[in-house]
Amino acid sequence: MMPVGSERRYTVEDYFSVEECSPVRHEFVAGQIFAMAGGSLRHNRITGNVFAELRAALTGRGCEVFATDLRLRTPTGLYTYPDVMVLCGAVQLSADDRLETVINPVVLVEVLSESTAAYDQGEKFRHYRSFPTLREYLLVDQYSMRVEHYHRGDGHEATSWDRQNYSAAADIVPLASLAIEVVLAGIYAGVTPGPPS
Repeated sequence: MMPVGSERRYTVEDYFSVEECSPVRHEFVAGQIFAMAGGSLRHNRITGNVFAELRAALTGRGCEVFATDLRLRTPTGLYTYPDVMVLCGAVQLSADDRLETVINPVVLVEVLSESTAAYDQGEKFRHYRSFPTLREYLLVDQYSMRVEHYHRGDGHEATSWDRQNYSAAADIVPLASLAIEVVLAGIYAGVTPGPPS
């Protein structure tokens, strides 16, 4: 991600003005606007596979799956575009924002790249954890077959997150909040893992 201007502090309205006239998507956090880099062919295939697998599994279950172009705002003030997100029940839009921005994800998925992996695993996940609705977070590696699955504890442990790693084609990722399972072979269909080119 590249900042639009690192010296100036921007407002949310400035951010929306940039979003309205730019073909590039941007993140906004703490007064800074960042252009989001385009994804590689491998990144796009994995994102498409995750979207397709989730959409097929959730048909008729009262949940919707969105990929890449739907803006999300965290309670901590991060505006971003997750690679894939699942919303269940009514889609809730932020009443405070003049552009459509959702605020009630149940599952979020990010496909890792060299430039975003540390951010997606660290700072962005800290923002994502602030959602009271979020139950699960998937980090999908595009260079090796590896999915990191975070699941929020229930009840008195609602602030704790358990982590499980999956790395074989036959491995099944259980998404308990959606009552479905996703197989790694489906996530990586048509993708040959390897170092970035």
